[in-house]
Amino acid sequence: VGFEMYAELLEETIQEMKGLARKEEIDPEIKLGLSAFLPENYVPDPNQRLIFYKKLSAAGDEEELYGLIDELRDRFGKIPEPAVLLLEIMKLRVLMKQLKIALAEYDGRQIVFAFHASTPVEPEKILALIEKQAARYAVSPDYRLFVKTGRLEAEERLQVTRKELLAFL
Repeated sequence: VGFEMYAELLEETIQEMKGLARKEEIDPEIKLGLSAFLPENYVPDPNQRLIFYKKLSAAGDEEELYGLIDELRDRFGKIPEPAVLLLEIMKLRVLMKQLKIALAEYDGRQIVFAFHASTPVEPEKILALIEKQAARYAVSPDYRLFVKTGRLEAEERLQVTRKELLAFL
């Protein structure tokens, strides 16, 4: 067992012994059809790239992400477009963890959000969206919200996804 896994298991055990409820972590999946990565010519060392991917994935809030953005800029210079997209996706990931949304997927016509059963998003908020714009929103029994968007360019996908996520706060 790796050190990270050991630390997680130890933390869970301590929380259980204190009688605290186990914090359920969501590992959101984001499928927006974007080419988002740290290019080899930007972070040449594969080990360094892997470390940054891990740090980005583990970020707990946007402030932590901004710290990593500063670190990338300080160490490697101007951030290239694929890395900018990656950082924007990581911001979405932070929001999705907070809202316990397991999936955000764009299929060329709509964005689908899959809510975890323990999401803090109140059903009333989702129902209010559907009532306001029934032609745009639909919901399924398996906690999925469908947002009709039509064709969106890469930048628009990020903006619309973020806007929809922020509406759940």
